[in-house]
Amino acid sequence: MAGGRAADDSGIPRDRRGWPEGGVRRREFDEACRRHARRALVTATLATALGVVAMAGTQTDAAPALFWVSEPVRPGEVALVYGGELKGVREVWVQRVSDDDPGVPPPTPAVVTGTAVKVLQPSDGSFKFEVPAKMSEGVFAMTLGGRPRLINVPKVEWIQPTRLLPGMSANEAAPGATVQIIGRNFVLHDSNRGRVKAVLRQHDGRVIPMSVTQADAYSILAALPRDLGLTTYEVWVHNGSGGPVGWGGGARLRVSQPARWPDQIFNARDFGARGDNVTDDSEAFRRALAAAEHAGGGVVYLPAGTYRVSGWFRLPRRVIVRGEGREISWLKWPQIPPRSVSEFIPAVLYGTGEYGLEHLSLMVRNARTVLRDLSFDSLQGALESPRAPIAELEPFMRPVGDTRDVFLRDVRVHYVPWAGRPSAEATRDPQWLFDRWGITTSPDQALALALGVAKNVEVSDCEFIGTQRFLDLDHARLTGNHFSNQMGVSWTDVGGQYIVFEGNQITGVSSWRSALVPVRHLYIAHNVSRNIERGEREALSFDVNVVLGRRERSHRLDAWQGGVTSASADTVRLRGAAFQPDSYRGFDVLILTGRGAGQSRSVGGNSSDTLTLAQPWDVPPDGTSLVLLSRLPGHVIFYRNVAEDASVLGEIWGTLYDAVFDGNEVKRSQGMWGLGGWFVQWLNNRLEVAVSYHAGTGPRGGSPEGGAEYGYIGFTVAGEMTNLPTRFEYVRAIVVRGNRLSYGHRILVMWGYGGERRRVTFVAARDVVIDHNQLEHAPVGIELDPNVEGVVVTGNRFNDVKEPLRLYAPERVLVRDAP
Repeated sequence: MAGGRAADDSGIPRDRRGWPEGGVRRREFDEACRRHARRALVTATLATALGVVAMAGTQTDAAPALFWVSEPVRPGEVALVYGGELKGVREVWVQRVSDDDPGVPPPTPAVVTGTAVKVLQPSDGSFKFEVPAKMSEGVFAMTLGGRPRLINVPKVEWIQPTRLLPGMSANEAAPGATVQIIGRNFVLHDSNRGRVKAVLRQHDGRVIPMSVTQADAYSILAALPRDLGLTTYEVWVHNGSGGPVGWGGGARLRVSQPARWPDQIFNARDFGARGDNVTDDSEAFRRALAAAEHAGGGVVYLPAGTYRVSGWFRLPRRVIVRGEGREISWLKWPQIPPRSVSEFIPAVLYGTGEYGLEHLSLMVRNARTVLRDLSFDSLQGALESPRAPIAELEPFMRPVGDTRDVFLRDVRVHYVPWAGRPSAEATRDPQWLFDRWGITTSPDQALALALGVAKNVEVSDCEFIGTQRFLDLDHARLTGNHFSNQMGVSWTDVGGQYIVFEGNQITGVSSWRSALVPVRHLYIAHNVSRNIERGEREALSFDVNVVLGRRERSHRLDAWQGGVTSASADTVRLRGAAFQPDSYRGFDVLILTGRGAGQSRSVGGNSSDTLTLAQPWDVPPDGTSLVLLSRLPGHVIFYRNVAEDASVLGEIWGTLYDAVFDGNEVKRSQGMWGLGGWFVQWLNNRLEVAVSYHAGTGPRGGSPEGGAEYGYIGFTVAGEMTNLPTRFEYVRAIVVRGNRLSYGHRILVMWGYGGERRRVTFVAARDVVIDHNQLEHAPVGIELDPNVEGVVVTGNRFNDVKEPLRLYAPERVLVRDAP
């Protein structure tokens, strides 16, 4: 067994003295070997629809418990299991569950038989095992301490309508709506795609089928019945495998009627507008907006034409500005070259939520922002000092988080302040003038759109020329848009929770970030990014390099790290804590190391030194545990995105918790990587041709620009998390499987942001599965520095790779099939 721990014929790893790993006594070890040699059957009752496996041979009186299994997993692949009291586990029983008629949810008990499979690298909190290659793809059953569990059953995480309506919130839809169900394990293989089922279950047990129109691994589109009753339902999904026990779900969907906005039409032509591209229609447009506001809302309609306007306008509540079509209805501000900075007004359109723009185009030159919702200024005020951008809007400012219902559909925004022919004389070039005037791409100006801390936001089928900021959204859809800026930098900056970001075309920089709330519950899929512009060339990066507390100006509360004195199922008493009562309500408590490591729970309340949890632990912490109180970013699905000429795709600039990057493609880049993370999976991605760019766009290395001379999937462990007082594993529970890397790319896990590989006095990364990847045409295939422990390397293929394995501490790595 090259590069790994020694093992006897049973395949059970031994330490350097020849004793089995984990310190099992010789008699127990011999018995474990005999059990492994037998091919036995086990009978178990499947009582739940979560998790896994049948296990035997524990060392402790405490019952083993599980809280996470890497999914999906196929026959011949290695599964990673997390829980507690697992060190004595020596074998598991695995069974492929038959694909009988599924019936209806909830999953029903069944009797299954299993096959004994040896465990790899058991520890108190984790182990790995290989699903037998002879089994077929589908749902697998296992049992833990007499409690049966399942692998590859669907996990329903959240639900969102494909068209957002006024007054709705996350996990809420109207009767007859088409909803998008977000989760995991919805399609295990293409042959089962047509067998996917989605149903609603009422509190009385009645099951109502939904019509599934589209399904893939992480998303289902399904239609709700039009006569559906207004109540709360459980959403259940079956992926066609596992028969009656294969149902997964239970997430709740509230069905209710949306708020109704007035639909009276206010035709701008009736208020004197001409739309002839000559006449100033500003006052006519203003009168139409005022009439709609006076009526309590309505539709300001712009028939085909080009409406010349100037100055700024406020979009009233419950008003939609609608054109006859994006190609034929234009609002056009003056395109005259500015002579001084005073000619740039702060914005041309302002809103305070509850408005929409549809089927029209905007052309703007002499403004610092095109559409500026005052929620963006409320957000800035929460962080710094609150003020409206202009005095006239001060009465319309709302408290941060009080804005909702913004809908932009089929809108074009051409923000062109740099319009004009470049000059051979530097001082006459528009770019030089704007830099001198201080009008540069920045977080709060030179923006096509600025929106912050808003609920229920849809931006669909739009085109934006210019930077956009969509910060701290709650329940949002950004789909089918085109973001670019041929005149400067386009920076698509998004943040918040319960966001679908799908089918967008991005030419420029794009990133996810937190302002007041963490980024989490994100579905990012089928986007295409190309970037040959200025900036750091990032594609859909996660700028989460902050240990997030509460950052509001008026009551800042920092994250907290410390030890545990005692714990129960739903409380934790912390060592040395002295909190204000309930100050950490709504935070997340994450067990960083020790017993229960990897679990995260929401804090329901706290006393001076004790947290009360919103949900109980699966494995309570104890005096060995180190915890972090913060607001944790994560729960990300990053699926089938494509990037070209980007420094990195899906970069984790900081730390994510529970993220899967599946089926993505990136060409001419430095790959897909992060600084830290827990329960992160890179599956089936394709990285072609490693290319490094200008200085500052990637880890340190040996290139003339000072950057790394290679691309990679993996972690260069660094960032703000590593500045916390006590060390711990900054990378935990990672799966790198089924990826194809070529021409200069490698798989890499190391301490530090590139540069010299050096040994430190702690484990920086723990529990990594590197499984069935294909690596081609590279100097190095898989590189693991000496600070990584608990790695399984198996099933990888190498072609024209000079050094397939570069292992700085081979005793910490189990290589099951050396190249």
